[in-house]
Amino acid sequence: MPTGSPAHRRGRAMLVTMLLVVGLLASCSSDDSPPPPADPLTLAPGSCLSDTTANHAGTVDADLESLVPCTEPHLFLVYEVADLDLAELGLGDLDAEQIAETRATLQDVTSELGQALTTLATATCRSSLSAAVGFDGAALDALAVPVGSFAHDVTLTSEEDWTDGKPGFVCSLSWRTGEDFTERTEVTLPEGVTLADWFSDDFPTETRRCEATPDGAPTPCDDPHWRQTAVSVNANAVLAAETVQSLRDSLSYQGVWSPEAAAAVDQVCASFLPIALGDDNDALAARGDLGSQGWADLGGTTSVLPGFDELVCGVTATDSAGLNLVGDVFGSGSAAPTTEPVSPGM
Repeated sequence: MPTGSPAHRRGRAMLVTMLLVVGLLASCSSDDSPPPPADPLTLAPGSCLSDTTANHAGTVDADLESLVPCTEPHLFLVYEVADLDLAELGLGDLDAEQIAETRATLQDVTSELGQALTTLATATCRSSLSAAVGFDGAALDALAVPVGSFAHDVTLTSEEDWTDGKPGFVCSLSWRTGEDFTERTEVTLPEGVTLADWFSDDFPTETRRCEATPDGAPTPCDDPHWRQTAVSVNANAVLAAETVQSLRDSLSYQGVWSPEAAAAVDQVCASFLPIALGDDNDALAARGDLGSQGWADLGGTTSVLPGFDELVCGVTATDSAGLNLVGDVFGSGSAAPTTEPVSPGM
């Protein structure tokens, strides 16, 4: 789908004043993230899982019994274990046979019931992840979540739980790698590190997502890169309605953003920098783009969340036309990032 012009993406946009940013800046810090589970081998927010299992629909889920300490290699990091109100899916009480059939249908994301679960779970999971990494207030309301080398997984709790009258689902990050982030990979977290530490240098660099060039080509963050992605957020919640419409109009008719819309996007993205990077780092700048969720009228996809059009915010060198970043910038505070000149032809 079309994005900002190369001149915008490699240059430094003029920043505009937006009242909305004030609310976001005031809401990007929280100590309400869940602590690590007291027993690492009990399923709870903060648990880690090391294996997968086939479900009734013939696809792959996280194996909720493969609990390991997060200091050991694992494939999934759990951040929510949620109850499921079957009435919200139009379901009543289920007997044992109906439970098995219903679970199989829910696990089929192409079914009507599976799509309903996806919508419900996405809203719950996204809100929980936002809180777990430290967002609150306006940022939490805007469903701001981190972006990294992971996929979002939803797994139904055990059939035994459902039979006992406690249906639920589990939200987890599934660590991924590869050009399209579909290859599962193991991650080992340092002792005591939780999702509350995501926007710090405590999280392993391989969990980050970096782009070699403005066209979004992924590259390891230890290699020179144009941008490190930071946050995904609902554009309709953080941008004024007229700005969102300006984005739609300029992309529909010109194929590039208007300078005013581009500046507004970067200003909103800059409001997330304090939680990710610390204050007053003049060597770094915010860069925003349309995400892959929503924007159906511009060639994107239909979002599973009504009214959700994704804005993805990242960080570049302030002189992004001449300098690439090297390494993980999260947690850098006011320190100057490691950079190197952009190679000719980039």
